[in-house]
Amino acid sequence: MRLLAKKAAWITLGIWILAIISFQLLLPASGDYTDDTVEPLPSDQPSIQAAATMEEYFPNSDGLPGLITWYRESGLEEEDITAIQELSQSLTDNELNAQEMAVPYQEIPLPALQEMISEDGTTFIQAILFKSNVTADETKAGLTELEERASDILGENPFEQALDSNELVTRATGPAGISVDATELFADADVSLLIGTVLLVLVFLLIIYRSPILPLVPLLAVGAAYAVATPILGWMAKSGIISYDSQGIAIMTVLLFGAGTDYCLFLIARFRLFLYEEQNRLKAIRLALSDTAGVIGVSGLTVVSALMALLVSQYGTIHNFAVPFGLSIFVMMISSLTLVPALLSLIGRTAFYPFVPRTEEMEHKRAKKKKKK
Repeated sequence: MRLLAKKAAWITLGIWILAIISFQLLLPASGDYTDDTVEPLPSDQPSIQAAATMEEYFPNSDGLPGLITWYRESGLEEEDITAIQELSQSLTDNELNAQEMAVPYQEIPLPALQEMISEDGTTFIQAILFKSNVTADETKAGLTELEERASDILGENPFEQALDSNELVTRATGPAGISVDATELFADADVSLLIGTVLLVLVFLLIIYRSPILPLVPLLAVGAAYAVATPILGWMAKSGIISYDSQGIAIMTVLLFGAGTDYCLFLIARFRLFLYEEQNRLKAIRLALSDTAGVIGVSGLTVVSALMALLVSQYGTIHNFAVPFGLSIFVMMISSLTLVPALLSLIGRTAFYPFVPRTEEMEHKRAKKKKKK
């Protein structure tokens, strides 16, 4: 019986490893299909219809301003302004990706342009308008192309020069630059959030259990659930079944750790209690699982049902939270009921080192051995 239970634990662990490897290799990554341009409300809603009507009769052709700031610490020189005019001519002759309009500085006399330099003579701002209906990635592509053209004209990349280098320095700012920076910031938010959450949970678990081994069990369970759930989301998004944004994936990560750690603690607490009563760790995990499986299952399904209720929301962001959140909690529930018991049954009492729970009989035997030594 003991051999059968141990074999079942290894089989369960193998199935999870196989599932993780298969999903990661065969299914697309969830991050590749995030969509941050989803309309917040359906097109038949009055507010969206009103916005469309305003756009039709009162179109806004201002575009997305990009402010290209030119700076030289010792003061801009005539050659710098000439280079800016040459770049401006390039933008007129051959528009950037997603470019709406560029101010034709090449047509403005040099003395007039020099009057547009800042009072201290160090800074000049070149305005470019990008199309307002393009994504941040398209805007970034336009700014990257601008950087390449500036490098060709000047013979070096002014975007990479340090501000105190006394060389001609260029930076992209304004709404266009901010939108690109914000998108890049949130693109890595899920990774940063994942690392921060792991470290925070690890510290709390170390304090609670005072064991260097046991905290790894919930973290492995949550990591496995994340590794299985995210490729499924990527496949669903690629197939057009659902859509989600980067914010949803970031929140999902925190949700996974919160629920996952909670479910694991239910089982671990009961397992520890039964280890004081049972010498056989496999029997202890079986008793612990029978005590907590119902609680974990009902809790998980309740949370999943509540999260899937978000599908009735008409607000796009909230609606798109439903499937990622619900799926992640469902996978976490399965992980808590299968992977966690398998890990605990294989590690046994060692998981609680150095405060190992033992039965009275085991403690007496241990004490006798110490006396003999």
